[in-house]
Amino acid sequence: MSITEEILRGRVHFYVSESRLVSGFIASAIGVIMATAFGIWFKAVGWTQFDFNSLNAFLWAGSAGNLGLKLSSEFTYTLGALAHYGQGIVFGLIFVYVVHPNFPGRLNTRNNLVKGLLWGWALWIISSSLWMPLLFGTGFLFGTWGYANFAYNLVWHSIYGLHLGLFYNPLPKPTV
Repeated sequence: MSITEEILRGRVHFYVSESRLVSGFIASAIGVIMATAFGIWFKAVGWTQFDFNSLNAFLWAGSAGNLGLKLSSEFTYTLGALAHYGQGIVFGLIFVYVVHPNFPGRLNTRNNLVKGLLWGWALWIISSSLWMPLLFGTGFLFGTWGYANFAYNLVWHSIYGLHLGLFYNPLPKPTV
């Protein structure tokens, strides 16, 4: 039986820590790192590159410029990357403490994976309908950037949610 079949049957458990904070932080970091890497690699298959580090750097540079500050491109990119990874971890911790406990279903890998994907898709809807249009003028659901980018954004957020759900995988509390 393949590992995929074992995961879908709930027989594989990726265990990080008993602490929700630690395991949530690690799962969030893995999710945002993997999604960011894939977004940069999108270009290799002919898709639009999703480099959220650079997008955040653009926002930081614009904000600094409005204040009359001149930041080096390296420093701005670093600020953008820190903001991007920080956002991914914060959204992951919101998942851990607010979303995950309120979604129904037993604690097993399959259900946690579904919960992670649903959270990733919720963030995709928010990103596509609110943040990207407001911050970058993409139009509602990427209307002015093309609907292919709307689909690429779905893939990006699915990668984030997949990894978040796989690695934030709490065990049920033991009964005494």
